[in-house]
This record gives sequence, structure tokens and C-alpha cells, in this order.
Amino acid sequence: MSPISSDAITLQVCELFRSIAGETTRAGLPAAFVRLSGCNLRCGWCDTKKAWDPGTDMSLDRVVELLLKKDDHLIVVTGGEPLLQAGTVELCERLIERGREVLLETNGSLDVAGVPAGVRIILDLKTPSSGEHEKMDMDNLPRLRSGDEVKFVIAGRGDFDWAAARLDEHNLPENVSILFSPAFDLIEPKQLAGWILESGLAVRLQLQVHKILWPGDAEGEQILDGSEDS
Repeated sequence: MSPISSDAITLQVCELFRSIAGETTRAGLPAAFVRLSGCNLRCGWCDTKKAWDPGTDMSLDRVVELLLKKDDHLIVVTGGEPLLQAGTVELCERLIERGREVLLETNGSLDVAGVPAGVRIILDLKTPSSGEHEKMDMDNLPRLRSGDEVKFVIAGRGDFDWAAARLDEHNLPENVSILFSPAFDLIEPKQLAGWILESGLAVRLQLQVHKILWPGDAEGEQILDGSEDS
């Protein structure tokens, strides 16, 4: 059987845009983003509920073309939950082949073992305040590779202690960055900073730069706003 042509692969896209990376160790860098539609979780403090709805059907070739349009080196594949879509792996592979640095933001509930080599996994493990922490696949932690990152959104002391306990239970591979991010408008960043200092944990405090730059919904320059047909 001959392989499926890439022009036959479709993705459901919520939006495509260019912005300043607001999270991860790449925060502050210009990047092109594709937010894929669909999510298997319903986190209580979710700030991208628009990705829950069906998106615009687009061919893989068209998505790649738009992401490469401005020649950004950094490309972020996010959601929703990107790994719900069968075409996400192929998308990441195509972008890596074009010499891009690719970040794949995934919510921690799905197996990341099939993520292509060269893609930087951003594993966003959900804490108890999300209401979805029991759906996390903790076996993903040892599946991470050097250069990958794991993020915990912290909305209170219970989240902080839960995250610290998970890190104590699981040995992360070498050179995996650990990020603690204060839940926007739910906890003061200074309070989280204090807990980190008191604990002695070797974790990075992460602020959401994009929410400081663009307090509303818009994040930088839209490439696709959902009105374009594939």
C-alpha cells in the first residue's frame, strides 16, 4: 500500500499567529504558532476554551506553508491537545525537516513516546486545581528526553505541594527543564517565588509574557483567524 500523500492529511486548526513566545525556556523569542482544535480535558482555569470547539479544516501542506511564511525559526504547536490529531506527528516532522525548532505543548494525559526526535516536548502536567490531575499519565515523565520541559500551573499551596511530590517520586531524565507557572489572576507570582525559595527546588519560575504584552485575547499578528477555508 502506498503512503498517504501529505496533501491528503488535514488538521483542525483553531488559529495561526505570530507572537512572542510567552512560556517555556524560549519565552521572549519571536515564533509562529499553530493552535490545533480539540481537547480531552476541561481544566477549571483553562484560558484557551476557544480550542475546545471544532476548528477550520486545513491541509497539512497549507498549515506548513503559513507557518513558514515569515521565516520564523521557532514554531510552537499547541492546543487544545495537539496529540489528539493524527496529523500532528507528520506536521512536526515536516517542520523539523525544514530546519525549524519545534515546541509541542501537550497536556500530559496522552503518551508522548511517538513524538518525533528533534521536537522539544513541553509537558503541561495538570495540578489538582485544574480538576484533571487524575487523568495525567505519569509514565510520560521518564519518556521525556534531554531538552524537553515539564510545566506545572500553580494556583495554590496544594498545587505546589502536589507538583513537588511528583518530582520527588519520578526521576526526570538529565537536562529536562522544570517550570512552575502561577495561574493567571489566581495567585500572586511573588507568593509562588517565595515557596520556590523556601523549598529549595531547582525549578524555574515562569510568567506568561504574552499576557503581560497582550492582556486581551489577541496575541500578536494573526495569520489565520478561523475565517479562511482550507
